[in-house]
Amino acid sequence: MVTEDAGTGKPLYIEHLRGNSRRISRYHAFMREAGATRPFDGRLEQWSYEPINDTEVAAAVIRHALGIEKSAID
Repeated sequence: MVTEDAGTGKPLYIEHLRGNSRRISRYHAFMREAGATRPFDGRLEQWSYEPINDTEVAAAVIRHALGIEKSAID
């Protein structure tokens, strides 16, 4: 859900849950570094960031793997 919500450009607070997945930890670190998320500390703040469009990122990887230029599809 975090990725979908990050497409809005609106502040996202994350509550750390127990568990120790390196993959999920890396994902949340990326989202923090991108400015999309912050840990919830009991205060509500406003901030902005460039909305994350993971659909376009995934499509670009697929187009590259298939050797298709974006303009050929559009």
